[in-house]
This record gives sequence, structure tokens and C-alpha cells, in this order.
Amino acid sequence: MGLRALKIDTLGLAKELENAGIPRPQAEAQIQTTIKVIDMAIEEKLVTKQDLSQGLHLTEEKLMYELSKTENKLLAEIAKLHETDEKLFEKISKLHEADEKLSSSVIELEHKLDKNVISLELSISRSANKLILIVGGMITAAVAILGTLTTVLLKF
Repeated sequence: MGLRALKIDTLGLAKELENAGIPRPQAEAQIQTTIKVIDMAIEEKLVTKQDLSQGLHLTEEKLMYELSKTENKLLAEIAKLHETDEKLFEKISKLHEADEKLSSSVIELEHKLDKNVISLELSISRSANKLILIVGGMITAAVAILGTLTTVLLKF
């Protein structure tokens, strides 16, 4: 772009320096040197629309690349989560099946125990009845023996 595009009145500046007591050739040299220094600084510091456009384009490309990498990482993590989710679902299903089998087995065992308890109670009841009959018979026999002994003893 340069300072020349800014339309500086170099002749007017040279006259001001000359009026301040600086000889004309020195004043013109100072102004030309100052303009060159400013031109170089401006060329280094100013950015053109094209520079901005290229910079924005590069920045956009970098951002798109980083966004794409991040998106791919996220998709990979989501896929891992889905896989883990499916495995957990399978394990939970297997646990439910095992729980149902276990519940069924417990119910079956409870029924068998109930049958065995009833069978044992019936067996105990029969045994108790037999024992009562036996003890009753023994008592009857003992009473009969005592009665006989008493009769025999009373005859003597």
C-alpha cells in the first residue's frame, strides 16, 4: 500500500522544516527518509484483504480438520459405548434368565420340602398311633399281669 497512497504533502512538510531553519536539501532528505521508514513499517504491519482471506481460509481448514478429528473420536467413543451397552444388556438378560431359573428351582424345592414335611408328619402320626397301641397293649398286659399277680398273691 505504502505511504504514497495516503497522499502526504511532502512539499508542504519540507517548507515547514525550512521555515524552522533546516536547509531545504536536508529537509527534503529527512522527509524522504521518514516516508521510506513509514512505508516499510506499513508494508510489514498492514494486512491486505487477500492476506485476511488466505488467513481465514487456512484457519477454516485447520478448524474443519480439528472438528473432523474430534467428530471421529466422538463417533468412536459412541460406538464403544453402544458396544458396552449391548454387552451389559446381554449380561442383564442372562442374569434375568438365571434369576427366573433360580426362582423356579426354589419354588420346586419348596414344593418338595412341603411334600416331605407332610410325608414326615404323616409318618410320625402313624408311628405315634402305633406306639400308642403298643404302649396301650403293654399297659393292658401289665395291668393283666398285675391283676394275675395280685390274685395269686392274695391266694397265698
